Amino acid sequence: MLAETAPEAQPGNTGDFAREVVTRAMRKLEDMGEFGTASTRSDKYLPKLAKQYKLLDRLTERDFANTMRAMRSDGLLINRVVGQYSNRSPREGLALAQVHE
Repeated sequence: MLAETAPEAQPGNTGDFAREVVTRAMRKLEDMGEFGTASTRSDKYLPKLAKQYKLLDRLTERDFANTMRAMRSDGLLINRVVGQYSNRSPREGLALAQVHE
């Protein structure tokens, strides 16, 4: 008789597993000084950065992008100033929103 175990989170699941993957990727990229953007044409497009640094964790780039957009809609990801360009103009990027409990 096999013991029942909780089903493992599946790739493509846009629920908690996918949000956790995006959150971990955001934190890891921030630790490296990288900040993604939501602009699909940018070299710093967040799903593209996550793929380059192998942070997708079984999600497809499309699922990662869909989850990123859902988190932006929910206010969990925000645009904020993350640095400066060489001409001193502010550089904006995506960051995790500070959740106050």
